[in-house]
Amino acid sequence: MNDAKERFDACVKLGEFWVGRHDARREYEWKVSLGFWGVLVAAIHYSAETKKILPSSQGLLFLILIAMFLFFWLVWLFALWKRNHVDKGQGLHYVDEGQQILADPNHRVVPPDRSKIGREATFRRFTIEWSMLFQAGTTLALLVALWRLVAMN
Repeated sequence: MNDAKERFDACVKLGEFWVGRHDARREYEWKVSLGFWGVLVAAIHYSAETKKILPSSQGLLFLILIAMFLFFWLVWLFALWKRNHVDKGQGLHYVDEGQQILADPNHRVVPPDRSKIGREATFRRFTIEWSMLFQAGTTLALLVALWRLVAMN
């Protein structure tokens, strides 16, 4: 029985480790997103108050705003979401293993299939994740507001 308790405790600790990594990365993700939105709001305020735009070409500004959105969405958010998905999957795997040990003390813990968990982190799943949609939508709305403000001047 002592062996089963040790395996269960190990599963709990591993689950907590992977979920903790997920949570810490998620917290950092939101801090960076909020900071980026703050910069966009400041740019909107600056443009509204001074009637100046940087850069002075609207076409160049449009390309910069599109590039900013694509970088934020595809490079920043998608990469973080994929890594978070793998960490969360590993954490849940060890929780399941711990539950199986409780049901059957002779259960042998198997490591998670990281490649399978990684293959589940598809772009399609990313595009329907509520927090990713919220962050992408908020960023896009702020960029459109900045563009409209500039285009009206």
